[in-house]
Amino acid sequence: MKKRLPENTGYTGYTIFIRDLIVRTKVGITTPEQENSQRIIINIQLEIRSSTPDGPRKHDEVVCYAIIVRKIRALLLKNHINLLETVAEQISNTCFEDKRVARVLVRVEKPDIFTDCAGVGVEIKRDREQIRITEKNSEKRETKSNPYEHKQTSD
Repeated sequence: MKKRLPENTGYTGYTIFIRDLIVRTKVGITTPEQENSQRIIINIQLEIRSSTPDGPRKHDEVVCYAIIVRKIRALLLKNHINLLETVAEQISNTCFEDKRVARVLVRVEKPDIFTDCAGVGVEIKRDREQIRITEKNSEKRETKSNPYEHKQTSD
């Protein structure tokens, strides 16, 4: 069951979408995918929380899709990534850098893998609360010692 916001909280929101962003990048586990860039198609839907009852009215009050697109392009041009799932997670994390983003849906497709289908890919849905829980859990794990970690001793 979805949580509903209480009435009259001043909550307003809006959705930003980025549709069919095409980026050439190196992604995949096969040798040709590791050696050659390929097209991927990215679709993103971001649910934005706004603190103003009437919604944003000025440019600096909105989440800027141009900044998100620029960051995604830069992210995908850095290094080879093995899995589309990793690409989707990294895009999601990039979107959550803006604290106003409440939820994100990311779809990443490879359109040129098979000749008999339009594309193959992955879609993930994340919300800020999931991110907070994950961050808290990884902080707890980091404070525990790792039994597989070897400490160097000096001779």
